Amino acid sequence: MATLDMMNSSWDKQWFPTLTSLIERIGHLSEDGSSRGFSRIEAEWSRLRQAMQLMGGYVWEYRSEEGWWLSPELKSLLGMDSSSYWLRSADWMTVLPESEQEFLRGLMQSNSTAKQSNLSFPLTLNQQSYHFSLRAICLSDEGYKRWVGVLEDVTSSRALENRVQIAAHVLEHAAQGIIITDRHFNILNTNQACADICGYEQVEIIGRKPRMLGSGWHGQPFYQSMLTQLFTQGHWRGEVLDRNKSGEMYISQMDISSVLGEQGEVTHFVLFFSDITEQRLAERKLNQLAYLDVLTDLPNRQHFVDNLNRLMKQAEASRQLGLILLDMDNFKLVNESWGHATGDALLIAVARKLKKQLGQRGEIARLEADEFAVLVPDVATEAEALLVARELHTICTECFDINGKQIYPSATLGVALFPNQARDADELFKHADMARFRAKALGKNRILCYENSMGEHPQGRLQIANKLRQAIPRNELKLFYQPKMDTSGPCQLAGVEALIRWFPLGEEGMISPMEFIPVAEETGMIVNLGYWVLEEACRQIADWRSMGWTIPIAVNLSARQLMDASLVDKVHELLQRFDVPAEMLELELTESTLMLDVDEALYQLFALRDLGIGLAIDDFGTGYSSMAYLKRLPIQTLKIDRAFVRDIENDNEDRAIICAILALAKSLGLKVVAEGVETQPQWQFLAEAGCDMTQGYLQGRPMPVEEFEGFLERQGYK
Repeated sequence: MATLDMMNSSWDKQWFPTLTSLIERIGHLSEDGSSRGFSRIEAEWSRLRQAMQLMGGYVWEYRSEEGWWLSPELKSLLGMDSSSYWLRSADWMTVLPESEQEFLRGLMQSNSTAKQSNLSFPLTLNQQSYHFSLRAICLSDEGYKRWVGVLEDVTSSRALENRVQIAAHVLEHAAQGIIITDRHFNILNTNQACADICGYEQVEIIGRKPRMLGSGWHGQPFYQSMLTQLFTQGHWRGEVLDRNKSGEMYISQMDISSVLGEQGEVTHFVLFFSDITEQRLAERKLNQLAYLDVLTDLPNRQHFVDNLNRLMKQAEASRQLGLILLDMDNFKLVNESWGHATGDALLIAVARKLKKQLGQRGEIARLEADEFAVLVPDVATEAEALLVARELHTICTECFDINGKQIYPSATLGVALFPNQARDADELFKHADMARFRAKALGKNRILCYENSMGEHPQGRLQIANKLRQAIPRNELKLFYQPKMDTSGPCQLAGVEALIRWFPLGEEGMISPMEFIPVAEETGMIVNLGYWVLEEACRQIADWRSMGWTIPIAVNLSARQLMDASLVDKVHELLQRFDVPAEMLELELTESTLMLDVDEALYQLFALRDLGIGLAIDDFGTGYSSMAYLKRLPIQTLKIDRAFVRDIENDNEDRAIICAILALAKSLGLKVVAEGVETQPQWQFLAEAGCDMTQGYLQGRPMPVEEFEGFLERQGYK
């Protein structure tokens, strides 16, 4: 589209007056018909062509009477070979775009004088694209009007102008911040993205130096290296920690290039930069996710194993690495009872306390769910590792106030040492896990160190779990009975404890309860197993009653079963179905089971007591129940853990503990059963100290029902 503007360019001001003067002089000379006049005309035309060569344009003239005159150079450009001096409009204007033809026709019809006009338009000649600028002025001589002008090829300048416009657009709308400086780093120009990133408007930054954005983080050597590279290689790229107008630091990805002049000298610098702070923070977060546990902010399994492998390579022959695997007992019940938010909060609190207790002595990580791993990199003996394990175990049995709830957790720990008990990280983990697994089978809430015997023909947990699902329908489970004897006289049977045994079909022997009970608890199958045991125990009580034997049976109750809302109804239904008096059934619970959720436990226990069922605390002395809660529990019996009985013949502390427990029980009106009695001196001490009942190999091992009935007959039980 043609544009018509008043001439105001430097070209117009410098060259057009000269051109006009020459044309006017030629016009006056042409009226002189003498030879002298024509010589002067030729001289003036020569001067005009020289001027046009300097100006880079083509001359034309229009007279309403004669028509159009085009310079030979313009005719050549337009591909015209006409020898006519004056041309009609139709002779040449058809090569122009229609809009430009209209413009020229407007000039021919115009009555104005001394009007200077400017027109720019594209044109294709000989299949090549051009851009021309047409300049014209109307001259008047004694009423005689004519138009003279110049057609200039501005293709190169227009391309340069377009490039400048594009560059200006890029500068203003680029997503990157851009700063242009002179060779002394004085800022000449910036864009809007620069203001968005650093907070300084253009007026605040022009004339200053980029170092105004510096944060002070980088020292002089950093910037000296940058300058050296800029002046030697012409480019520098890197990350810079800068500070914005509000004082906040940000990470800038910066590219700086030098601009060279005609002689190869540096004239300017152009800085492109982006705020990549969020990107770097996201990358850091990803790295944290790769090596840190999101919930507890402890190292995760991958980080822990990497560190373990590194320390194993550095371990000295005289020192050992201790690995402690710690598993929170019955943690799933916390999630099921109070929700995952409470469970997560408990894990965070436990992790924080464990880390604080461990201090600089080692590293703790969260492996998954409620499992933690502790690496003690410099231990001389197993006793040193166990000392650390005991400290961590104590932490896990403290009262935690979580969201207004008082929770008393417990933990089971397994310990293994490198290189004495393992050759590599995998074996070390395996052995520590075996120790933890065995500790769980022994009743949880305890610590065990790995022993070689733990690795003898163990079955995988997955294999055990798959087989255990079929154990009840395939009738592979049996109850064994261990007698509890009254110390008031010889062969006084006070009752029995029912203990589950598993004899898989097609296999020789049984699978130890220490192997399958933890698996049953982890998979949730412990609830079904527990109800099977209760049903079989009630059935056996009924059978013995039909034989005239009144023998109470004690059954172990798991934490999951205690928290089952249908427990009381199911127990009541079994008692009615088999016509069993409630006092013939006793339920044994560990301290850790009771302390997990005291309020819920109390609700269930009082309901069971109201049925008339006996209640006992098993393994008493190994947990951390307080006297305040013990007084609230509706129990009738305490069972002293075998750990206190084992050394009573020689250990004064164990004897003192047992006497204290007996005194406590007497003050609360409770009966006491001592477990693990294997020798006559042990029984003698317990009987004289006032223990009500004993249970152990001294009186009888756990026996299947047929063998137990034979045992009763031999004892003369009636």
